[in-house]
Amino acid sequence: MSSIHSNINSPEKPISLLGLLLLNNKLNVILADDDSDDRELFEEAITELNSKIKLSLLEDGIQLMNILNKENPLPDIIFLDMNMPRKSGKKCLEEIRSNPEYNDLFIIIYSTSSNPKDVEEVYKLGANLYLRKPNSYTELIEILKTIFSLNLQKYKPKALKNDFVLNPGRYKLIIHD
Repeated sequence: MSSIHSNINSPEKPISLLGLLLLNNKLNVILADDDSDDRELFEEAITELNSKIKLSLLEDGIQLMNILNKENPLPDIIFLDMNMPRKSGKKCLEEIRSNPEYNDLFIIIYSTSSNPKDVEEVYKLGANLYLRKPNSYTELIEILKTIFSLNLQKYKPKALKNDFVLNPGRYKLIIHD
């Protein structure tokens, strides 16, 4: 387990992803998304936010699982598109959460879907946060700033339902019954 993961799980003090970046001078992020435009936009936004963030861009769930099975250290956060060909984000999430080695991975579902059934399903599968893909680059920057400033312990091992969905356009958490 990397020092970043142990810091996330430390009950002593709240820590955000940007706090971890300052503390460790690095942050490893993975985006698994089959849409090349979404990957490119995400990469630009991450670079604009902080050039010390190491971003790995993957095209599907098979690539993600291959990286996780080979990569050491593990990423600090995974943004996971829910609907990908070959292996969906839901299937990846299920596999990740069934492996005790990956218990500490922070996973954000990054999807165009706002279907409550989809949200409920990935919540039950163990995602830490659900983010609907924003409609603009400006919204993406703002929502990433929000995510990187969140107290991560609040979402570990699982967020309360009230805190699970981050709604672009409002930059605040919305409540689901």
